Amino acid sequence: MGPADHSSWNAVRVASWAITACGVAYLMGPQFISQFRPPENRFLDFSQEWLSAKNYWSGVPVYADQTEALLRHTGVSPDKLEEILPRNAHPPAAVVVTLPSAALGYGAAHLVWNLLTLPLFLLSVGLIVRDLKIPVQLWSLLPAIVLLLLCGPLYYHLLLGQFNFPVLFLMTVAWVADRRERPGWAGAALGAAACLKLYPLFVFVYFLFAGRRLALITGAMAFLIGNGIALMILGVHEFETYIRDVLPSLSHYQSSSRNVSLNGLWVRLFDPHPGEGIVPLMPSPVLGQALTLTSRFLIVAIVARASWLARSVESRDRAFAAAIVGMILVAPFSWTHYFTLLPLPLGLVWTRIPSGWQRWLFGAILVIIWIPENLFVSLMEPLLAVGSSDRTDEPFPPLFSLICFPIPTYALLVLFVLVLRTPSHIAQVGGPADNNSAPERDPA
Repeated sequence: MGPADHSSWNAVRVASWAITACGVAYLMGPQFISQFRPPENRFLDFSQEWLSAKNYWSGVPVYADQTEALLRHTGVSPDKLEEILPRNAHPPAAVVVTLPSAALGYGAAHLVWNLLTLPLFLLSVGLIVRDLKIPVQLWSLLPAIVLLLLCGPLYYHLLLGQFNFPVLFLMTVAWVADRRERPGWAGAALGAAACLKLYPLFVFVYFLFAGRRLALITGAMAFLIGNGIALMILGVHEFETYIRDVLPSLSHYQSSSRNVSLNGLWVRLFDPHPGEGIVPLMPSPVLGQALTLTSRFLIVAIVARASWLARSVESRDRAFAAAIVGMILVAPFSWTHYFTLLPLPLGLVWTRIPSGWQRWLFGAILVIIWIPENLFVSLMEPLLAVGSSDRTDEPFPPLFSLICFPIPTYALLVLFVLVLRTPSHIAQVGGPADNNSAPERDPA
């Protein structure tokens, strides 16, 4: 298992992968294509942007109540929907980017968004493969097709119509620019990503402690310019509403069983929201908050140390990739579709971790990341259930919050460790040569 596995393709191997790819395409292809457009009268995450765009062109506040907006613009009764949020949870700049979607019906707008952004995901993977010098041949497309069609987070992302593809592309551009000693462009790309979603702001920890001062300056400028444009288009009131009303209203989602961040782990164990139907291990909001802050501090400290000690291209790769995994871990809430942001950490570990137990552990992580969300809960529920076999009205016992729900979180923690264990020089593991080294600190 490793990059050397793709160095030779004999007839048997090509035939095996060709048959596998055809079988997976036959079985999963139609389902994969169906994710691009939501079912009729089902309004998923992208409906937030679409309804905000509709509101904007109608002269209604973009962060107005979404159930009222849905009834106003579609005639669909909000009480029949479960997916719709009370307000758009995304930043104002994300609303501005998607204002043209109002010209289409929701299903068509969702479809166009996926068609426009999926190539950004593929391009990001291509840039990572190129810069990590992962050996690729024509036949490598066969396993790539299989992995693409079996990727649970990718399905989920397309179904929801989320923002992670453009965010991933901008963060990948930031990484590529940084390793080519163009910190100004790196910071600008990361600042633009943070306009669409706030969580990429965490990656600036890398620039700060790696001494990339120009990246910090251009990143701040890009973030301010992006939000300044949104401010001119939407107005001050929308920013005030987002900060004052929208962000606080999202707090109860932190204890969701689908939240894969460290915050979700501790909140579920010690202070779950009553609406989530989760029994705490021990009711203690103070302890839950303390453990959240402690774990966040440790992740920040580890990323900061890795960034501070980075002296070569390879060690900077490691610190940047660790910042991406850390970003998902320290967020107030992270979902499994955020795993589409992990191509760089996964590629880095795959190419640089030596053979042995670490590579087998990495294989297990890949399985956990790739499978559909909540699969472990479904598999383990009969073993951990207490009382009636019908769990529709029963709360989940603490074992679910300790064993089942956080399995993706545990996988992220292991991936975080493996990224940090990658060598600072590729030659140590016999990988492709890359003798470029960075100066100790960016003079800018």
